Amino acid sequence: MRENFVNWVEEQKKIRGWNSSDLARHSGLSTSHISGVLSLQRKVGIDFCIGLSKAFGIAPEEIMRKAGLLPPSVTTSSQLTGTEWQIFNELQTVGDDFKKALLKTIKTWKLLYEELKNDELH
Repeated sequence: MRENFVNWVEEQKKIRGWNSSDLARHSGLSTSHISGVLSLQRKVGIDFCIGLSKAFGIAPEEIMRKAGLLPPSVTTSSQLTGTEWQIFNELQTVGDDFKKALLKTIKTWKLLYEELKNDELH
């Protein structure tokens, strides 16, 4: 199981053209932590999965399932898309004031969109 996870991580790095240093930079994990997990000398933990989630833009739960930390689940329509997870990850890097301003902007744009949509129907 761990070998499959390591192969998956290596594949994700290859897809992006990354080496372990690139993965470290994007994930916030140390290169020694990454090396330890990928060489099977260190167990995969939640912090590692969260780092990969940040780097790859994939839901932490999906990564934890691939690592065997969570049981498999059936994909449902309630799960976030890749774009939604990217937005979620970006929101973790900004302060509350920014989040509140962004939410207000989204609500305003949503209202404007609905008005334009209604105008087109009439």
